[in-house]
Amino acid sequence: MSLAATPDPVDAGESLSVVAAASDPESGVESVRLYRLDGNIRVLLGEDRVAPYQWQVVAPTDGRTTLSLYARATDREGHWAESDVITVAVRPR
Repeated sequence: MSLAATPDPVDAGESLSVVAAASDPESGVESVRLYRLDGNIRVLLGEDRVAPYQWQVVAPTDGRTTLSLYARATDREGHWAESDVITVAVRPR
């Protein structure tokens, strides 16, 4: 499974496109969830059940200079896999 986001860097308060690639030739992909990491806390941003798995995410305006994201794909048998964490640079306004 993989994850990509554009643009990078993104201006605070602006939207970025996030796309995950996931497949399971045996049972099929049930869903893909997108998470933001806030320190050690993961925040669910959305779930997509139909490929292509994609979301629009607004860059934080709280002074952060990075946005860390990852995705988790779950197949129809309940198995899951996670993408690597990607970090997008955020330009403060």
